[in-house]
Amino acid sequence: MKTWSARTDIVEEGHTLSHQLKRSVLHMAREGITATGIARICHCSPSSVIRIIDEAVELKSRVA
Repeated sequence: MKTWSARTDIVEEGHTLSHQLKRSVLHMAREGITATGIARICHCSPSSVIRIIDEAVELKSRVA
């Protein structure tokens, strides 16, 4: 069975959350909004919010 997926600059390949959503989540996290609050505002799950924040922290620590 073969499958295909569209490619776009809006999301990373194999992912479903947009770059804009991730930027919004990180901005709200810096403002001190809870993961649950961010999830409600962005219409995603709290676990997605935590995953986005964890990925950003991991990337920052690799660069530094």
